[in-house]
Amino acid sequence: MEIREKMAAIGYSAEAVAKELGIGKSSVYAIANGTYTGKPAIADKVKSFIESRFEEAEKKKESVFLTLKQRVFLKGLEFSYEDSELLAICGPSGVGKTFTAEKFAAEHAGVIYFKVKEGFGWKNTLSEIAALFDRNEHGTSSDMMKTILSAVKTSGCKMLIIDEIEHIFGETRRSSFLKRVAFFREIQEACGVGVALIGLDVLESELRFAAKSYITNRIDCLLKGEAVDKNEMRIFWENVLDMPYEKSMEAVFEKAKIHGNLRILKKLARRAAAMEGNIDAALRFIFI
Repeated sequence: MEIREKMAAIGYSAEAVAKELGIGKSSVYAIANGTYTGKPAIADKVKSFIESRFEEAEKKKESVFLTLKQRVFLKGLEFSYEDSELLAICGPSGVGKTFTAEKFAAEHAGVIYFKVKEGFGWKNTLSEIAALFDRNEHGTSSDMMKTILSAVKTSGCKMLIIDEIEHIFGETRRSSFLKRVAFFREIQEACGVGVALIGLDVLESELRFAAKSYITNRIDCLLKGEAVDKNEMRIFWENVLDMPYEKSMEAVFEKAKIHGNLRILKKLARRAAAMEGNIDAALRFIFI
């Protein structure tokens, strides 16, 4: 999308841009039309300004759109936050687990959001969580867990969200994974805060495997995400991504339910925009 088109999309006139940046209106017109021959720094300033405003508008527009499952996820997070419950959210990639978790954390005080990094060991993960509370701990795993428990109790934290928790499974045995999950259950019980564990479907299967254990008996709610409905995909495609709908998109939506849901549609829209709106051409560069 050209600068001129982005200005129109966010409702910015050349006069408005010129006023905010303190530069000449004619320069803005020329930059928007691709005919500017003045100082490169001025052109970069205008383009950077429009790009940032456009990105902000896109994020705001996307945050308004919520699928039915995303609304359920948010309600579950709200209950966990208010009632200090242990919540588990699982489901396939691209259904909005991370999106809703980040949205909730940004809108509520006292929420600590942490995404487990793939390939990191348990001790490194604990060290990073401790750092979120400004604690520097490099002892044994037990030492770090004690540090985190103490930090949560004294920090004013109301809720801890652990995203992509399947990464703490790694190559470990099931018993090790469940012991690590049990640590977050201990935080919820000992500190009286809400805790949400978010992961792929493997999270549910592992918790089901541990049925009637000391862990699953203490989970207050387990919410399972599913592939996004095709009608919701169409709304997202047209209203959020501003992409044209054609009958052929039905087949794309069906494949997207298997290969990334809303996330793959966002990637497809970005690729199409970079290829002058050619969706068919963009599809050649998307595994779907």
